[in-house]
Amino acid sequence: MDYEYKDFEGYIKGYLFDINYKVLPGDIIITSGLGLYPKGIPIGSIDKIIEDKNNLLKYVKIKPYVNLKKIDKVMILNPRDFN
Repeated sequence: MDYEYKDFEGYIKGYLFDINYKVLPGDIIITSGLGLYPKGIPIGSIDKIIEDKNNLLKYVKIKPYVNLKKIDKVMILNPRDFN
């Protein structure tokens, strides 16, 4: 996902490579755990779905839960570590 394109000021732009995958505005986006970040961290919610003119993929406009420009450092605490 990328942050802040011309038409996406303050939003995150994501891609759906399967154009048949059903998503709706309001759906919550979380981290998958496949990359750098642990699985299940809420990122934001889908604001808009935009289909590619060539029908190769869909874009999703995601409203982040936080202003990503103002984040310097974050700490993720795993509740299992406190038991």
